[in-house]
Amino acid sequence: MESYDPEKIVSIRGLLARKPKSIMRLLNIIKKKPLTEEAIDKLVAEGWKVVPTDDHSSFVNRRKKIIGLKTDFKELQRDVSFLHEVAHAFYGQALTHNHPLDPDTVETFWFTDWLAKQWRRNPELLRHAILKFGLEPRIYDHVTRKAFSEQRTPEQFVLPGMEPKSNGRRKTIRK
Repeated sequence: MESYDPEKIVSIRGLLARKPKSIMRLLNIIKKKPLTEEAIDKLVAEGWKVVPTDDHSSFVNRRKKIIGLKTDFKELQRDVSFLHEVAHAFYGQALTHNHPLDPDTVETFWFTDWLAKQWRRNPELLRHAILKFGLEPRIYDHVTRKAFSEQRTPEQFVLPGMEPKSNGRRKTIRK
């Protein structure tokens, strides 16, 4: 899988315009079988696990029930890539795309990425998936702040990338 690029914004409308039949087929599949907390529990109970990888991309090995997750991904990139691979594990062949991406399966890749982004926007689902698969919670935006509210102190919440003030103290956002 090519690495996730947060600058690439993919809309479901754009995918529908390019391949309406195949995207509608995928939308029907996820409507009939949505990813839920129970579905995540079932994947873990079936033996699925996340392993760190230094490969050039994240991957799923269905035979070994492994989700290989790149170790150098930061915040959003890690969570979207993780959920992208969870989609492959959960939906199996329905969301398969070739590596490297080719014209026949690129829409499936972008659909899977779009789906992962939708799931990541749900704080409860994100929290459940991250904790159930044993990943380290990371707070970097409003959704993750809601998902992992116990991870921050009540007085201070510092976003990554905020520069220290000239007096050496970090900027804070009060509740």
